[in-house]
Amino acid sequence: MEEKVFLFITDIHQQIDNVKALDFSIYDGVICAGDIIDPANQSVETGKKILSLLPEDTFIIPGNCDTDREIYSLLCGMKNCIERTTKQIFNIPIAGIGRSRSLEDDINVYRDYFLDDKTRVDEFINSGGSHFILKYAGINSNKTVIDNKTIIRQNTVFFEKFISYTESELYDIFNGNELTNGILVTHSPPYGVLDKLPGLPHIGSNGVLHCIQIANPTLILSGHFHELAGIVHENGKVYFNPGSLKDGYYGVIHVKDDTFDCLIKKL
Repeated sequence: MEEKVFLFITDIHQQIDNVKALDFSIYDGVICAGDIIDPANQSVETGKKILSLLPEDTFIIPGNCDTDREIYSLLCGMKNCIERTTKQIFNIPIAGIGRSRSLEDDINVYRDYFLDDKTRVDEFINSGGSHFILKYAGINSNKTVIDNKTIIRQNTVFFEKFISYTESELYDIFNGNELTNGILVTHSPPYGVLDKLPGLPHIGSNGVLHCIQIANPTLILSGHFHELAGIVHENGKVYFNPGSLKDGYYGVIHVKDDTFDCLIKKL
C-alpha cells in the first residue's frame, strides 16, 4: 500500500475554532476519539456545529463527556461510527471503544491509593496535583475522609455528566485477532500505558487492555487524559495520545506497509 496520512483528533470540548483551523482535505482519513461536548458548560448547538464540520466519513467514537442524547445520536449515526464495531480504512481494520470506565470506579482507585498510605496525599499536593481528585475521593488536605457513597450522593449532578461502561462488558467485544496490523480507537487508554498522572496510580481500563490482548491491533489510539500526550512503543504495538484538540493539539499518522509513524502537532 502506498503511504497514507491520517489525522487523529480527540477531546475537542466545544473548541470549535480549533476544529475550523484544521485542513481536513490534506489527509487521506480522519479519526476522532470523541468528547465533542464540554461538561463544564455544555452547548448542544456548538456540539452539533462541530459534528457538521467533520468530514462525513470520519471514523469516530463517543467520549465520556458526550452525554447529550442528540449529540450522542448524531455522532453514532455518522457513516463511519466505529463504536464497538470493526470497519476498514484503506483495507486496514479499525474498531472503536468509546466512553470510559465510570468516574466512580476511577475515584475508588484513587481513594484506595491514598488511604493505603496517607503520606501520598501530601506528596500529591506538593507535586501540584489537582484538589479536584482529592475532593471527589472524599479526602481533605488534612486527610479527613468522607464516605465515598456520601461523596457520590452529594455530587450526583456532576457524576451524571459522564457516560461510562463497566469493565466486564468489554470482554466479549472481540473474538481474536480481528485487528491484526490494524487500529483500535479508544477514548480511555488501556491500563498501564499513557494512564498515569504524577502522584497517582495507573488508572486505565483493564477491559480495554483485554480487548488489545484479544484483537491484537498494532496501533492503539486514545485520549481522555489531556496531560498524558505521548507515543509509546511496546511489544510491537504503538500507543498514541496526541493531547486534546481543546488545547490545540492533534495527531498525524503516516501509514505504509503495516507501519504506523505518529507525530504530535500543535495548531
